[in-house]
Amino acid sequence: MPKYTHLFFDLDHTLWDADRNSAEALTELHEFYNLGNYGIHVADLIRTFDAVNHVLWLQFETDLITKERLISSRFPMIFNRIGLSEYLVPPTLAKHYEEICFIKPHLVEGSKEILEYLKSANYRLFILTNGGRGQQSKMEHSGIAEYFEKVFTTITTGMKKPDLPLYQYVLAETHAELRKSLMIGDSLHSDIQGAKNCGMDSVFFNRKKAVHKETPTYEIKHLEELRGIV
Repeated sequence: MPKYTHLFFDLDHTLWDADRNSAEALTELHEFYNLGNYGIHVADLIRTFDAVNHVLWLQFETDLITKERLISSRFPMIFNRIGLSEYLVPPTLAKHYEEICFIKPHLVEGSKEILEYLKSANYRLFILTNGGRGQQSKMEHSGIAEYFEKVFTTITTGMKKPDLPLYQYVLAETHAELRKSLMIGDSLHSDIQGAKNCGMDSVFFNRKKAVHKETPTYEIKHLEELRGIV
């Protein structure tokens, strides 16, 4: 008998390669809007986007800002950090970014292989993400939608990780036993702390080898390592 039956995956940075997909989208947008005319270099745009996005997501997950505020303030903050007025941000840039980024197909190394193995071994697979609209598009364009029974997002649930009510809701909706459920994700704050809040075992996917003092149930550097856990 397997130790776990229900596996809950985060999406961005865990399966869907958000860094690569975002960088490609930003590169295309840089050319489309002629951002070089403002003195913005592609590498600076990508690096600044990553830094600002990280801060905004932490603020969202700790109830300091709304998802709408996250999206609307992201590019103005980026322009300000680069040294430009936020009034130079093209009005359609934020929406255009999502339209391009959400159809990018790139996955984290080993994603397809581990999902194929888990599905063939009859594990029940679910997505649990703080993302909103666009998650289904990401999964379909990257070819992983078929592996999952259900996708839980901030829009479909009205809740977010790491809040305990979300985990309780998801367990009830999937008829999962807590002791046979496993959360797999790259965020110590939302994925690992969220699982810890409800007493669920967790896997910290530490692909970038971050130094930390948290205590996930398991820690891996490659998705293939899940074979030896589940």
